[in-house]
Amino acid sequence: MMNLSVSKAVRFALFGGAAAASLSLPAVQANENEQQLERIEVTGSRIKRTDMESALPVTVMSSEDIAKTGLTDVSAVLAQMPYNTAGSFISDAGSSASNHASSGMRGLGSNRTLTLINGRRIAPSATFGADATNLNLIPMDAIERIEILRDGASAIYGSDAIGGVINIILKKNYDGLGFDLKFANPTQGGRDEMSASMTFGNTSDKSSSLVIIEHKKFDPLKGGQREHLTANWDKAYGRSSLYAPEGTWRPVAARPGKKEDGTFETPSYTGDYVPGKDCPADQIVQSKDGPRCGYSMFDGTDYLPDQTKDSLFSNLTYKITDNLEWFGQAIVMRDKSTTSSTALWTPNLFIAADNPLNPTYGTAGATEVQAYHRLTGVADRSTTFKSDVVDVVTGLNLELDAGSLNWYVQYSDQQVDISTDSYVFEDNLQQAVDAGLYNPFVLGGNATQATLDSFLHTATRQADSKTTATAISWAALAPIALPGGDIGYAVGAEYQKMEFSDRRDAQQAAGKVLGTYGGDSAGERNYKAAFVELELPVTDDLNVKLASRYDQYSLPDEGQLSSSINLRYQLLDNLVLRASYGQGFRAPSLDDLLGEAATSYDRVIDTKGCQMLPPDQREGADVCESTQYLRKSSGNPELKPEESDQYAFGAVWNITDDISLVVDYYNIEISNQVSYVGAQTILDLEATTGLGAYDPKYVYVKRDTEGKIEEIGAGYINMDGVQTSGLDVSFSSRFELGNYGSLKFALDGTYALEYTEQASPVDPRYDVLGTKGYPELRFNSTFSYEYDAFSASLIAKYIDSYAGETPQQQAANIDKQDFGSFTTWDLAMNYDFDQFGKVTVGARNLFDAMPTVNYELSYPGYDADTHNIIGRVVYAGYQIRF
Repeated sequence: MMNLSVSKAVRFALFGGAAAASLSLPAVQANENEQQLERIEVTGSRIKRTDMESALPVTVMSSEDIAKTGLTDVSAVLAQMPYNTAGSFISDAGSSASNHASSGMRGLGSNRTLTLINGRRIAPSATFGADATNLNLIPMDAIERIEILRDGASAIYGSDAIGGVINIILKKNYDGLGFDLKFANPTQGGRDEMSASMTFGNTSDKSSSLVIIEHKKFDPLKGGQREHLTANWDKAYGRSSLYAPEGTWRPVAARPGKKEDGTFETPSYTGDYVPGKDCPADQIVQSKDGPRCGYSMFDGTDYLPDQTKDSLFSNLTYKITDNLEWFGQAIVMRDKSTTSSTALWTPNLFIAADNPLNPTYGTAGATEVQAYHRLTGVADRSTTFKSDVVDVVTGLNLELDAGSLNWYVQYSDQQVDISTDSYVFEDNLQQAVDAGLYNPFVLGGNATQATLDSFLHTATRQADSKTTATAISWAALAPIALPGGDIGYAVGAEYQKMEFSDRRDAQQAAGKVLGTYGGDSAGERNYKAAFVELELPVTDDLNVKLASRYDQYSLPDEGQLSSSINLRYQLLDNLVLRASYGQGFRAPSLDDLLGEAATSYDRVIDTKGCQMLPPDQREGADVCESTQYLRKSSGNPELKPEESDQYAFGAVWNITDDISLVVDYYNIEISNQVSYVGAQTILDLEATTGLGAYDPKYVYVKRDTEGKIEEIGAGYINMDGVQTSGLDVSFSSRFELGNYGSLKFALDGTYALEYTEQASPVDPRYDVLGTKGYPELRFNSTFSYEYDAFSASLIAKYIDSYAGETPQQQAANIDKQDFGSFTTWDLAMNYDFDQFGKVTVGARNLFDAMPTVNYELSYPGYDADTHNIIGRVVYAGYQIRF
C-alpha cells in the first residue's frame, strides 16, 4: 500500500467537502484497496485527519492553479478571488504605503483577515501601521499552495481571524535543479514584468534541503499611459487642483499671523481669484470665487510603482531519529519600490504689496496677495521604499504512535527606509519669495540652484516591525471511542512579542517641512495564548468539533476568550451538511493605540456654534461657514479589542464522481469596531451631547471663554461595527473525452446579501452593498482542457456594477456617476516538452477591458481597490527541471 501525498490529498478534499477553487483540478479518486490517505493538518484545525470533508469551508489553490492565472505576485492572485467582496489594498503609487499590498475577505479589511505562512504569523507590515501582512514580501515561486479558510477562526489562531484565514504553504521537498523565466508586457505600454528564479533541492531518507532564489521586476505605470483613464482629465473641468505652476492669486487685507503652533490664521480675503498672467487659456477653470489656473492631478503621477524584489527562501529538515525531525526555514528579501507623485503645492505663500513679484505691484490698488502655486519642475516628488525582510523559523516535530508534538521558535523582522525628494522648508520658501528670488507665477520660479537648495528637503522615515514567537502543540487520538470513532484532540500554547516604530526625520518632527504626512508611532506588546480543540465522532455520520482559545495581551491589558463549534453531518453517501458558530476578535494595532499626536488644520463647520444662532441669522454667519480649525489626533491606549459573532452553514453535494456543488452561507457581526472619527464628526457629536460617551483625553472640543473653537481632538474610538452576510457557491465538473483528453469547468462565486455599517456615531446604519467599492456579486469561471502534454485554460472574472453614491447621498437624492460591471478573460496555454522544459504563453485580460472612469473621483480616477487598470497583458514563460 502507499500513502497519498499531501498535495493529492488536498485535491481529494476539493470534491470531498472543501469548497473547490475555480482554478482547481478535479478530485483524485483513490482506490480504497490500494491506497491509504495519510493524516494531514488542514487550515482551520490542528487535529490531523484523513477525512477531509471538513465542517469548515476551505478553498485550495495549488501552484499549478496559480500558474494558470499568469500572475507573478501573491497579492494579485488573492485580489482576483471572489471572497474579496470590497477588493484588496494594492501597491498603488498614490499611497504612503506604496510598497504594501494585502487582502481582506468579506469586505472587512485586511486587518480582519489573518494571513499565515505555513500556519504561522509573520511580522506585520511596517508601512501599514503594523496592522496587516504585506503580501509583497512573500516569494511567489516558493509557494506550494494557498489554503483559504472562508470562516472566522479566532478560536484556533487568535486575533485578526474574523473575515477568514489565508494560509500560504511553502514548498518543502524537491530533488534536482530548476529554472523559471517569465516575461509579461501590457499591450498599452507600461508595467512590464520580468520574473526569474532558480530552485535547488536534495531529498534523502534522513534529510531534505531546498533553496529558491527569486528576482522580480515591475516597471511603473505612469500618468498618461492609459488614454482611457486620462483623456478627459486634461480638459479644463478635469483640472481639479487650485495649485498650478503658473499660479493663481487672491488679494488679502493683510498677511495673516501665525499661531503658537506655527500655523497660519485664516486670511481675510478682499477679492476673488485671479489666474497668473502666464496661465494657458485652456487651463483656466471657473469657480464661485472667480477664475483660477487649474492643474490636472495626474500630471507627473504614477498609477503603479516601479518595483524590484530579490528573495531567498530555504527549507531544511533532518531526521534525528525515526520519530524526531528538526526543521528550519528562512526567508530573506529586499524589496525596492519607487513612485513619482505630483509636485508640491504652497498653501500658505504670501507676497507683499511692495514686492515686484506681486501682480498688483505698482498699481493704485496694490495689496498683499496669497499665491497658489505648484512647484512643478522644482519639487517633483519621488518616493523610494527600501524594505528588508528576515523571517527565520526552527523547531522540532515528534511523531509517536500516541500523537504528534510540534515546537518552534521564530524571529521575523521588516525594516523599511522611506525617502522622498523635494519636500520644502516652508519658511525658507517664503523668504525666497520675499527676496524676489523665486517667482510663483512662472514655471520653475526663475530661480537659481542655490535658491532651490535653500528650501528643498529630502524627507526620510524609518519604520520597523519585529516579532519573536514560540509555540508548542500536541495533537492525538484519545483512548476513548465514540460510535463514529476515536476522539481527537489538540492542545497547545503560544507566545509572541511585537515591537513597532515609525519615525520621521528631525526636521519633519519639528514641523518645519511642508507636505509631509502623519506623526510618529512606536511601542511594543506581547501576548500569551493557550488553546484546545476536541473532535467528537458522535456517530458514523455526525462529527462535532469544539475549540477554545484564551489570549492575554499586555496592551490592551485584557484577556480574550474565543470559542467555536463546528458540525458535519453525512446525510447521504454523496451529500454532506455542515454548520459552524464562532467568536472572533481583533486586538487594536500598536499604531491605533500608541500613535503620537499629529496636527493639521481641517476645514469644518462649528455645528454647535451654528445651532446656537437663531435660524434667521445662520445663513452667511462665520460660525456656520466651513472654517479651518486646529485638529490634533493620536493613538488611543484605552481602545478595547474588536469582537465578532459569526455563523455559517452549507452543503457539499458530489452529484456524480465528476460533478460537485458546494453552497455555503455566512453571517458576521462585529462589535467594538475600531474606527477613526474626524473633526467634523466630533463637532456633530458635541452638538448632540454625544461626546460624553468617549474618553475626553482623546475625543474632545476645546473652546475659549467666548465659545470659539481652539482645538479639536480626533482619533480612534470603539463603535458599532459591520454586519455582513452572503452566499459562496462553487461548482466543478470534469468530462473525459476518451483519446482526446479531458475537459473541465469550474465556477466559484460570492453573492453578498448584506453589508450594513455606521459611517460615524452620529450616522444611521446603512446597507452599503451596491455602492462604491461594495459590489454584490463576484465570480470566476474556468474552462480548461488537457491532452497529453498540452493544456489550456480560459478564465472569466466578473465584478458586478455598483452605484457611485454613498447610501447617505442616495438618501439625499444626490446623483453620482455609477461604476459599470467589469469582466476580464484570461487565456493560458502550455506544453510540456519533458526533459526539454515546459513552455507557457498566455494573455491576461484578453479583450483589453477597462474599468469605468469616474471623473467625480480624485486620483486615480477609478476604483483602484476593486478594478485593474493595466489592460491586456501578454506573457511567455519557460521552465526546466534537471
